[in-house]
Amino acid sequence: MGAATKASPSWSPPAVVQSLDRWTETYPLEHKLLIVPDVAYGRELLATLARWRGSWVGWEVTTLRRLASELALVPLATLGLREADDIELESVLRAAAEAASTRERVGIAASGTRSGDALGKTLRELRECGIRSADIRAHVEPGSLARFLATVLDEYERLLDLRGLADSARVYLAALNGFDSQAPYVITGPVFFVPELLVRGSSRELAQRLLAAGAEVLAADLPSEVVCPETSLAALRSGSAPEASPGSLLAWCGSTVFVPERLPPTEGVVLDFFAAATPADEIREVLRRAVGEGWQWGDVEIAAANPDRYAIIMDAVAQQLDVPVTIAGGIPLGRTRLGSLLDRWFFWLEQECPDRIVRELLEADEFRLPDGAPAGAWLSAELRRCRVGWGVQRYRGAIAALRESAVTSRDVSDDSLESLESEMRQRARSALADFMERLLDLLPLDCSGEVPREVSIARLAASSARWLELLKWDSATEESLLARVRGRLQMLERMPGQSLPWVDAVGVVRTALMDMRAWPVASNPRQPWASNGGAIHFTNLEHAGASGRPRVFVVGLDSESAAYQERNDPLLNDRLRQCLRRGLPLGRDRRVEAEFRALVGLGRLRGRVTLSYAKRVSLDGRHSAPSPLLLQAFRLADKDPRLGYSDLEKALSPLATPIPGATASCLDERDVFLAAIG
Repeated sequence: MGAATKASPSWSPPAVVQSLDRWTETYPLEHKLLIVPDVAYGRELLATLARWRGSWVGWEVTTLRRLASELALVPLATLGLREADDIELESVLRAAAEAASTRERVGIAASGTRSGDALGKTLRELRECGIRSADIRAHVEPGSLARFLATVLDEYERLLDLRGLADSARVYLAALNGFDSQAPYVITGPVFFVPELLVRGSSRELAQRLLAAGAEVLAADLPSEVVCPETSLAALRSGSAPEASPGSLLAWCGSTVFVPERLPPTEGVVLDFFAAATPADEIREVLRRAVGEGWQWGDVEIAAANPDRYAIIMDAVAQQLDVPVTIAGGIPLGRTRLGSLLDRWFFWLEQECPDRIVRELLEADEFRLPDGAPAGAWLSAELRRCRVGWGVQRYRGAIAALRESAVTSRDVSDDSLESLESEMRQRARSALADFMERLLDLLPLDCSGEVPREVSIARLAASSARWLELLKWDSATEESLLARVRGRLQMLERMPGQSLPWVDAVGVVRTALMDMRAWPVASNPRQPWASNGGAIHFTNLEHAGASGRPRVFVVGLDSESAAYQERNDPLLNDRLRQCLRRGLPLGRDRRVEAEFRALVGLGRLRGRVTLSYAKRVSLDGRHSAPSPLLLQAFRLADKDPRLGYSDLEKALSPLATPIPGATASCLDERDVFLAAIG
């Protein structure tokens, strides 16, 4: 289905923005609170409202969790508690798991590993749903992982009280207990929820208190012919009947059966489709179509069903083509230069300091060497000749040999190439010895000068901060990210001085840093997640359409990326969850909620919308099929429910590849060359 031949429809705002406008007219100057799942998403909605109507006076965006923190501030202080940050909660979780392992003789690692992440997530769910350890023990056998989980829960609650800390469950409880006394001071105007907000447990109780106090739920393009999850605000609102708003054709994507005559008018949405050979080709084809249709970058939004995968590709392609782009959720820190250098540091620590890592970084000129020192390649060559291998003592022996070699080297008195090379090598040996001493000074060694068997996280974080000082930093983006990483390391340095096995401590610090997000150069340093007027805005499918761009591309709609990857909880399986219930989510509940959020994002779209997927998504060459969402959108576009996957495959042929099509716009010299020979 061709893209350039279709006229673009006149853009109209989604229903949630229209609802914001109506309430702005009702309360033009009052302070208004908008509660959303993500603050960045709420600000995009208000920015769209401002561009459409010219004002968003009085609106403040927050989350239910932030509001709970404000309501709980005084009640917690009265109890002598303070809200814990994630670093402190990780420390409590680790200590609780170790104590429980000793008591139950069953345990899992809780030191920055996947099993530790699963344990922390399960504990949060139990706490926020008000489930106690006795409830778990009543349904499990001694020696089981669930029994161990109950013991961890006991220790976790004991340590929180001992340290005077409050986790999210305690914050919600304090907010509920102090709601009547604190709400008049914290909430000074009308409160509004977006209907796709999902709540359960104590957060659901707080939402119900706010609704009972007069809070309103905004209108939205909710999925048609689909029952809203019980945990959504749309279901909590009395008398809500999710119907498709005028022009929200994509709100029907979740319906398995539709009658063409019942579909809303299509004047507000024009759909087209394509398929690409790879995700990178898919992103490049998106840019080709935007250029070919004459859109400015500030008019384009790209929403991805798999945001992490496509954000990394989007960032790489944007840098190659010098295209400005803002990425709402950022990219993983590990995919940046800073993240890569930190990963090398942690690998160096874990593997007993192999010289290969140092040589590679010297050759890449990553270290900040003193003025006048030989280039890193010279130092790398000398380090190779030292044959260090690994181990602190081998480095010390190499340093002594380099010092002795520098002292015994003969004076250079002629200008021959051999003499000049000898002089350069002598300078390189001296500089390498100095550099290696600085490198060893970073390590948190024991009294004997060896790597200790156990080390505190605080000492390791301080060493990591000094490692960053050895490296080169050039761009403003790196400096901004570096400041955030240093702040994170300072939080780790303030952790209690508990010692862990060396590898476990490295894992904790690595995980604490690699969970961070980074943003590209085009982003606003103050609000890097926000859209910029002259840049493409990249976001996830759940928040699609919030920026109000008239040209939207939805990418990654293959059957793997667009489907919820259901995983069973290894500690608290669905059978036990059903016994405990009290709002605990089951696997199918998470799948329904994920599908609901995606459908709300699709229903919000207006204007010219292109949906696509990449046929080849894995390194082993496996071909992905289009997702059911893509097929249903294809049926909606033709208003024919009988169309199948074979019809969709025909319509998507030929695939977008590195070679631009006959009528496609070229983005760079590579496209021009490939188009000429293709």
